[in-house]
Amino acid sequence: MTDTYGRSIQLGASRRRLEDAEALHRQKRWYGAVCLGGYAIECSLKALICYNEEKQNFKDTAT
Repeated sequence: MTDTYGRSIQLGASRRRLEDAEALHRQKRWYGAVCLGGYAIECSLKALICYNEEKQNFKDTAT
């Protein structure tokens, strides 16, 4: 099973979810765009926490 808590994986997921949210927004599918936008932010914050704590995996952070 792949560990999805890695910093680079979280950052990549954030970028892909943002692209998805933008595509939904262009189609005026507001609810889906907002949900995926929130998920993109969540993934970005996890990557940022890892960066600030100098960890490669979110599981290793103090959060």
